Amino acid sequence: MTRRPDSMRTVLIVLLVIYAVIVVKNAWISDDAYITFRTIENFVHGYGLTWNVDERVQTYTHPLWLFVLTIFYIPFRQIYPIAMIVSLLCSVGAVSWMAFKILRPAAMAAVGVLVLTLSDAFIDYSTSGLENPLSFLLLVIFFYIFFEREIGIRSLFYLALTVSLVLINRMDVILLCFPALVYAFWKIRSRKAFVALAAGLSPFVLWELFSLFYYGFPFPNTAYAKLGMGIDSYTLMRQGWYYIRNSLKIDYLTVLVILAGLILPFIVRRKRTIPAALGILLTILYIIKIGGDFMSGRLLAAPLLVAVIILGRHISAFRLRSLRFIAAAVLVAGLTTSHSPAYGGGETAEMHSQAYLYQNTVDERLWWYPQTGLLHYRSADTTWPAPGWRESGGVSAPSPMTVEINGEVGMDGYGYGPDKHIIDPMGLADPLLARLPVRPHVRYKPGHYYRPTPAGYEQSVREGRDAIADSNLAVYYGKLRHIITGPLFNWDRIKDIIDFNLGRYDKYKRSYIDHYIVNASLRDFTEPKKQGTMWNYPTNIIFDSVGVLVYLEDVYHSDSLEISRDNNDSLRAVYMLGDTAVAEQIIAPYSIPEGGLSTSIVTVPAEAARRGFDRIRFLPIPGDGMYSIGHIRMF
Repeated sequence: MTRRPDSMRTVLIVLLVIYAVIVVKNAWISDDAYITFRTIENFVHGYGLTWNVDERVQTYTHPLWLFVLTIFYIPFRQIYPIAMIVSLLCSVGAVSWMAFKILRPAAMAAVGVLVLTLSDAFIDYSTSGLENPLSFLLLVIFFYIFFEREIGIRSLFYLALTVSLVLINRMDVILLCFPALVYAFWKIRSRKAFVALAAGLSPFVLWELFSLFYYGFPFPNTAYAKLGMGIDSYTLMRQGWYYIRNSLKIDYLTVLVILAGLILPFIVRRKRTIPAALGILLTILYIIKIGGDFMSGRLLAAPLLVAVIILGRHISAFRLRSLRFIAAAVLVAGLTTSHSPAYGGGETAEMHSQAYLYQNTVDERLWWYPQTGLLHYRSADTTWPAPGWRESGGVSAPSPMTVEINGEVGMDGYGYGPDKHIIDPMGLADPLLARLPVRPHVRYKPGHYYRPTPAGYEQSVREGRDAIADSNLAVYYGKLRHIITGPLFNWDRIKDIIDFNLGRYDKYKRSYIDHYIVNASLRDFTEPKKQGTMWNYPTNIIFDSVGVLVYLEDVYHSDSLEISRDNNDSLRAVYMLGDTAVAEQIIAPYSIPEGGLSTSIVTVPAEAARRGFDRIRFLPIPGDGMYSIGHIRMF
């Protein structure tokens, strides 16, 4: 005896309510979301679409999400509740639309909602302040049109228009839609189809033209920071595989459903669902290629949604008894992991240590929930969960602006307000560092890689002039700075934008990298390191066979210096006055049993002490390929 359709519809509604309740219980805002929030504050207060108000740099990856939040923020001026409410509306709306409009019968829709409700990845990023909820909604709209409407000129236009919005919201989500869009176009390939495709994609084209004109570049700054960091493909792909394995370990329901949605269309050979499965395949390959992400599950949430839609198209003919068995399996898989969202909402600060997962992957919600969880929200506290932009920074940027090197660009950046220029050593929010390679031999959170700050760069930003010590990099940065700070309607700036994007200035960057892949100032070495400190401790200066050039920012006549370096390294120190080598010496290894850094006093060559020196270049004598300096003190 089968259950009546109206009864199953009631079950579906109850499950949707449970989904909404679990989302609210787990709702949080990520630190990275505050990068976007700072841009919104600057925009609303008349500083343009900027992160540091003195330069035009696109630090956000989701223009559409930013504009949606801005529209709702303007009348209320409370960013936390606005981001939370809009996220909840998008997520619940997306899942409800999928359940009632795409998955049939109601029993199958109920199983689909149950999967999403018990997926750690999907629940975590149903909020977070990032663009995922809007991506969910746009994907549901796209596949609703693709599966529920006959393919024709009008539906092709709406498919292309939705893809255009997907691209504006987050570019890499296009991989989930692209094969289906190509399939739809190919089915009716004609001149009218091409016109419909072009018309639908026009909003994205217009945004790209604006981005190229306003920012000088077609892609967000984060794309340059994450995809051009100089790390070899093997290392990235290995990290990408670790990212998948992490989810398989703590959230295997998500991975198994994605795998099923990927494989099933090729087994049963339903042509309409194969393009969607190919979209999942492209996305997984892309995730592996870029090294995944440090946020556990974030990049898998959207593929999971598409997989549920695919499975719903195939399993809809199953009998209720079969669906009961599938639902039971989903319950077991979703409730037997410690990270199940069914248990979320009670995280405390004492649980921070549990946020660090497999191979540099982090449970970001577990880490930030004690500070930004919705159930902890205190509307009367205007500084919660981060100091308010207006309270800490004011609404007017002073001149000259204060400058700080700070890798905490989320809540810290938001709290500083417009009166501080932050140099982000990871390059996510910095246009120059985003285009320079990372420190060699050091692994950080995937997508977050520290770069050495070139000597003179901080001074250049502070004083608004070119003070970079390396002449080649100075030329490169001069052109970049003209693009991001020069008058918008200036023909020379337009020419620089064209030349820069065509790579005509890359030779200056390559010359800098080839000769001084690591530049540093004495200030980078002022923190004394104890003997035995790890050779790759984050504040150490790490370099490869090219060495490191240390700018002292003054002329020294010291007769000795203290240096800590990896205990088995042998270094050649070249003392320089300007570009002239004054003297050099070999600094022999100073091995210690415990390994790591060792400290010793080095006598400076007499000629260098007599004539003076304002920089030292340290060149490693070939060894294990892992070289570092912890600190230097002049005597």
